[in-house]
Amino acid sequence: MVKSINFYYLWVSEFIQFLKDLISICRNNDAAGLHIEVLLGSIEESINKLELLLSREQGSDLTKEIAALDERRDKALVTLVTLTKGFTTHFEEARSLAAEKISTVIDKYGSSIYNLNYQAETTILSNLVRDLESDAEAEVAVNTLELKPVVDEIKTTNTQFNEKYLARVDEMSEMPGENTVELRKTAISQYRGLVGLLEGYMMAYGPDKYLVLVNKLNELIDKYNETITSRRGKGEAEAEEEGAI
Repeated sequence: MVKSINFYYLWVSEFIQFLKDLISICRNNDAAGLHIEVLLGSIEESINKLELLLSREQGSDLTKEIAALDERRDKALVTLVTLTKGFTTHFEEARSLAAEKISTVIDKYGSSIYNLNYQAETTILSNLVRDLESDAEAEVAVNTLELKPVVDEIKTTNTQFNEKYLARVDEMSEMPGENTVELRKTAISQYRGLVGLLEGYMMAYGPDKYLVLVNKLNELIDKYNETITSRRGKGEAEAEEEGAI
């Protein structure tokens, strides 16, 4: 059986490279003889289009602004995490307890928020700020440690980031042809079709002919799953989205 991978946690560039690696492995293991070349061609066509759109996005002025705001919100988050951690060992009990309260809120979302993809990080930072502002004890803790300017910075830059991100979505939607979201969904569907075909062949004709290829694909999937695990960190909730297969 082919192992599962959650594409939601892969950046678009990683998603493209994963499918490129997959196509290369399949073609180096007699794709034509295994009767999967046609599907590989369809996947290749989708990722070529996706790569073209990605290059257009990278050329957008909004992309540079988005990258700058992403870096700024990441720095604000690191500042919050670092200062909070430092205060947990403060000699004043009120401050150490306040730091522990804030740490509990942050830890709920994992240790590598800034490594998530753009959309996931935006959502989690919004939720983090909401928790720090709506929970009475957390709000007191933030004020006790005088960290409100840092929380405000996260909130402001995250909001600005989302506005620029949506503006770029609008900009890209005005270009002729398919958009990145549609192409990604199409490529995921084609990948699922390939996996289903391979597993169907294995059930119908026995696993021996396909075992070498499946093992190599599973090695590839393990490699990308390690990237996902490292990025998400411990304790984050499983995502429910169309890319989990």
